[in-house]
Amino acid sequence: MYRLWLSKQLSGFCGTQVMVSHWDKGRDGLCPDCGKREIASHLNLCSDPDRTRLLHDMVNTPHDWLQNKYTHPELAYWLPKYLLLRGTRQLSNFPYLSAEMQWVATSQDLIPWTSFMEGKLSHEIFTLQRHSLASSLSRLTIADWSKKLIYQIL
Repeated sequence: MYRLWLSKQLSGFCGTQVMVSHWDKGRDGLCPDCGKREIASHLNLCSDPDRTRLLHDMVNTPHDWLQNKYTHPELAYWLPKYLLLRGTRQLSNFPYLSAEMQWVATSQDLIPWTSFMEGKLSHEIFTLQRHSLASSLSRLTIADWSKKLIYQIL
């Protein structure tokens, strides 16, 4: 089911108002919350206060997960903030990043935020986390941690 959902999201053939308006002529293709054209990318970017509140509530889940799964401290701190900013700011522009986190952030910035929200993360995130797991008491492998992180973001 995830593959089906992801392919619909990436192709734009998901149940947005624009798509529904193709077969239901009573629909105008506009977001019922903010009035802008509702295409797939709009779903994560809608500025409506209720959708914004929902995004903030949803980010609490990966935030809590990151805090409790032996995540590298900077990843645990910065990734939820990156999620909340909706691609309005590059991760590498965040203040006070360590040299290794700057390296991770620069690599992640090469991937659009909307792709990040679809589970596309830079290899460097996993490299940094692999080192963090190796020096922790966790029994999680980097493969398990990676899958669970992507699940949290989606």
